Amino acid sequence: MDARPNRRTILRSAALGALALACKSGPEGRFGELTFSIEEALGFIAELGLTRVELSPQASHFGFPATDDQIAEMRARLAAHGLDCVTSGLEPVTGDHEMNRAVFEYARRLGLRTIMVDAPPESLDSLEELCAEYDLRIGIHNHGPGFRYNTIADVQSALAGRDRRIGAIVDTGHYTRSGVDPIEAFHTFAGRVYGVHLKDVLAANPAAPDTIVGTGVLDLVGVFRALRDIQFPGDASLSLEYEANEVAPYEDIVVALDNVAAAVKASR
Repeated sequence: MDARPNRRTILRSAALGALALACKSGPEGRFGELTFSIEEALGFIAELGLTRVELSPQASHFGFPATDDQIAEMRARLAAHGLDCVTSGLEPVTGDHEMNRAVFEYARRLGLRTIMVDAPPESLDSLEELCAEYDLRIGIHNHGPGFRYNTIADVQSALAGRDRRIGAIVDTGHYTRSGVDPIEAFHTFAGRVYGVHLKDVLAANPAAPDTIVGTGVLDLVGVFRALRDIQFPGDASLSLEYEANEVAPYEDIVVALDNVAAAVKASR
């Protein structure tokens, strides 16, 4: 039985073309009833009507560092599926300026606009200088309870007085688990929100599990109202994250995309 959505569902989801999908699998994983490669995953993502995907070397989607030929190959694979990758998590960033330069050079060759990081304080001066030199953005990601960037204030302290190209990637699930309203984060970081990890959880506590976006405690309509209010940039990624069903996520992702489409409509 084909677990993929029918054409009508795909067309409904196609309205969400600016939504990225954060691909969580490694080189081989499970997608519905099929064992899939990254190439197959890109095909499924494109079939859902999406135009962007957030890939990461940390998840073994591609290598870092990489040769020019390897980067050209990945860009060609994306283009073949009509996909773009404008945001990627690249680590490590440190106080070592030349190591950080290698990260920015890689990002430039891959065609990124935003590099997602968990930036240690000693890296910020170097990152700020490189943001200006390469005209690329840094998105500081809140990783949730127990991590360096857990609250709005934690991220604010890193952004204070810095180049506007140093901003935030707001993870709605991690903020909710930390007892922080992600909508407040959007407004706090207005003009510096360079990515969203759209994640829903079942409760506002550190142990809350993921759930299908639109079926948990996240105010999904409020999220899209906030993104409109802050004029979320068109070259940023709004990445759907879903980890609750690692064996057969496809149907759940279709439900999530339909919930997002309904929320977008209701937010107008």
